[in-house]
Amino acid sequence: MNVTLFSKPDCKQCDFTKRGFDKHGIDYVTVDVTADDSGRQKCIDLGYSSMPVVLVESGQEIVHWSGFRMDEIKALAYLEGAPQ
Repeated sequence: MNVTLFSKPDCKQCDFTKRGFDKHGIDYVTVDVTADDSGRQKCIDLGYSSMPVVLVESGQEIVHWSGFRMDEIKALAYLEGAPQ
């Protein structure tokens, strides 16, 4: 399972999402959309204009959401068998 967090500096929801991932032991890669044009374009292509955007790729299944979503973070942790 690959988790990508698209974020930007000084974004409280981005920071909350990172803390949620860290708390639940979820491995993720962070992409700063202010410095990565392809990352910014990926978010636009997914239909988002605000950060954070989370992209989860597992096999052929792709899930994504925007904003701080503790419910989604907990569901992801459950799927990965991470501590709740």
